[in-house]
Parts: sequence; C-alpha cells; structure tokens
Amino acid sequence: MTIVGVSGSPILNGNTDRLVKVVLEQSGKEYVFVNLSTLRYDPCRACTHLCAKTNMCSIDDDLKLYLKLILDSEALVLGSPAHAGNITG
Repeated sequence: MTIVGVSGSPILNGNTDRLVKVVLEQSGKEYVFVNLSTLRYDPCRACTHLCAKTNMCSIDDDLKLYLKLILDSEALVLGSPAHAGNITG
C-alpha cells in the first residue's frame, strides 16, 4: 500500500512541500506526493446523489486521478501553510 502526501502550499518546494516530503520519506513506504497548486480542480457541488453509491466524485478535474489512490492508501499526509495564524482553506 502507498501513502499519499498532499501539500496545499502555493509555493512549490517551499517549507510545506518539504515537510510533507520528509514525513513521506521517513515512513519507509511507497508514496505519492502532490501539490494542489499544480492541479486544476473544482470545489464540492454537493451533488451527493451522484457520488454516494461509488464514493467517487463525478466532477471531471485533475483530482479524479488521485481519488481512488487516496481511498486505497494506507495513510494520508496533509500539509498546509499557516496564513494569518490559521491553515488555508
């Protein structure tokens, strides 16, 4: 099984990216890293009648490639920079 690391930082290879990568590397497991600022994706549209049966979002965007991987992963590592004393949306 793999571990998926997700960084929400707009700065590529910045502190948040590096921190997530270190956690992934130290796990000793196979991993996949993704920075959300490199993807095109849309927010949830609350169309639960479409995704409730399959647990897969019906929006066709760049995140679709990672949804099954995240569901099948052993762990999920999330990293977010702190702006104004709070994590990003």
